Amino acid sequence: ATTEIYTLSLHDALPIWINFNINTSSSDSKFTMRLSGSYLINTSNLPGYDLTSFIFLPPNAPDMVNPDGSLNYTNYSDNYASYMRRPFSRTVNNLVGNATLGYQLLPGLEIKTSLGYTNIQLAETSLRPATSINPVQLAFFPRASDFTDNKSSSWIAEPQATYSYAIGPHKLSALAGLSFQSTDSKGQILSTDGYTSDNQLLNPQAAPHISIQNEATLYRYAAG
Repeated sequence: ATTEIYTLSLHDALPIWINFNINTSSSDSKFTMRLSGSYLINTSNLPGYDLTSFIFLPPNAPDMVNPDGSLNYTNYSDNYASYMRRPFSRTVNNLVGNATLGYQLLPGLEIKTSLGYTNIQLAETSLRPATSINPVQLAFFPRASDFTDNKSSSWIAEPQATYSYAIGPHKLSALAGLSFQSTDSKGQILSTDGYTSDNQLLNPQAAPHISIQNEATLYRYAAG
């Protein structure tokens, strides 16, 4: 069997990745600071479907694409080539930052704070044009679009104080600290269908049927 790879690129961009690491201290070494972080932007338009079913087709299976470019459903209940005609795009923005600040108040006594922040944003667009649907089933499986928007941010702060004291060959150490954490996640899936034209699939307002799913999670934690 021969297949045709047909992909409409919604976005086409190279990944962007930035990473940094900074260590510094005061002239008397009492104050120390460590900063690190990374930022990633990644865009993918690989098919959002599992295409491994191709390997189960017999070697003499009919072509999935007709000479005129239309999909061949005569010998297939499900034409796998149709999934490659459904444009898909995913963009992920990922920001991670960490900081550690320390100061030695007295010999053996140090206060330190660890800070962390993470922000992840994910946007997906999945289209189902008429060119990817069996014409016989178009009335039951109309043109459709899904738009996903997920955002999650979290932070953590852990202040602590450590004290160590040597008595002869022995060493006494004490640690006191607190931990504060927060995670805020929000997500929305906008599903639309019933478009009259494939050219309208990126315009949700042109769809006669619209459904929205919203999810939100808020998490707080404190311990000492």
